[in-house]
Amino acid sequence: MSEQKDSRPKPRVIGPATLVALASIVVIAYYNYARIQPVKLINSNNAAHADFKIPNEPDTARLINARDKLSLSSNQIAELGKILADWQAQSAPSIAKMRTAYDNMGKFLNAPPKKPPAMLDIMMKAGPLSDATAEYIKMKDAFQTRAIAILTPEQKEIWEKQNNKVSDFKLQTSGKAKE
Repeated sequence: MSEQKDSRPKPRVIGPATLVALASIVVIAYYNYARIQPVKLINSNNAAHADFKIPNEPDTARLINARDKLSLSSNQIAELGKILADWQAQSAPSIAKMRTAYDNMGKFLNAPPKKPPAMLDIMMKAGPLSDATAEYIKMKDAFQTRAIAILTPEQKEIWEKQNNKVSDFKLQTSGKAKE
């Protein structure tokens, strides 16, 4: 009997799928063990607070700067000046509290992880920052309401048109509560 050669191709030991799997393992191993520095989520530089941005302040200073366009009286300007001075004095502790909470959150997020933080840990660490921000916003809204109350209806309308938006003025002056 003559030997017949098998016409079927011999199976490959390493196929394309195996190569892709091996390449994926090498890439994953490289990133896990190469000690690549993770991107910092929050700059925790306490000295400069470089990344910390103070949320919007009440429009009091902007209203004073627009005194000619709004035809503010000297009494209105003086009252807005008093509100602005009160804001600067009373908001400073709230801003300091937000900065501290921001720095603490940054330290937590940028600490070298022993293991990834649990969502509950992140939420617990974010709580003080969230509380400080809510306190600031509540205070800002109160000062905004005080500033708005000084304007006449005509001045409020001019202010809204100048800012080209329907602002919180209408909500606050129409008696509708913000939810």
